[in-house]
Amino acid sequence: MEYMHVRSLEKYHPGYKDRELKWAKMYFSMVQGDPEFEMIEDEIDKWRYCALIILELQAKEPIPINDRYLTLKGFNLKKRSISLTIKMLHNFVDVVTKDLKPCNTEEYTKEVYTKEKDTKEKDAKEKERIPEKTVYAENVKMHSAEYDKLLEKLGDKGRLMWCIEKLNNHKGSSGKTYKSDYHAILKWVIEALEKYEKEGKKGRGYGRQEVSDEFLKEQAKIKLS
Repeated sequence: MEYMHVRSLEKYHPGYKDRELKWAKMYFSMVQGDPEFEMIEDEIDKWRYCALIILELQAKEPIPINDRYLTLKGFNLKKRSISLTIKMLHNFVDVVTKDLKPCNTEEYTKEVYTKEKDTKEKDAKEKERIPEKTVYAENVKMHSAEYDKLLEKLGDKGRLMWCIEKLNNHKGSSGKTYKSDYHAILKWVIEALEKYEKEGKKGRGYGRQEVSDEFLKEQAKIKLS
């Protein structure tokens, strides 16, 4: 495993070694006057450097380049990968072994870049395999398989149309969005439908009588598009 080691770490050490460290020497020149530091374009990298100083001083050993460890320490690796940070901090941080023997930084960043590229390509391929969602109303989309599951659960297309219209109107009037309209229907719309039925408003069924004409017209437009 590779590790990150802050160069000239000792200059940030408070000087005492007989008790647990509570603070570190951080200089104003790091953000005001250090020409190399000011050339670091991304603010995330600047503040990660400060975090690496503190973490290495506390741990008394270099910081492991491990996604799980870094995530636990507050690094948002989805927002910016650690390999990019290492690349930007090459004048301040070395890639080393645990016993501080230098590693080839260029080879490391190239290896990580290749892994990240492969992961992105794999994710893109996985995304391509996921079928597009079908539009069932202006504000309601779901996969056709999800629609079929709801139809099977409800046992009647009219009841399902009631649920879709209920969710469509709710989202349209409130501006609320859901990660999954299918799960929203499962979570609360079906419950609203059952409550509606218990109140004795079922009438002649859930055909044209229970679903608004505007909604049926909208459904026809969607099918034609």
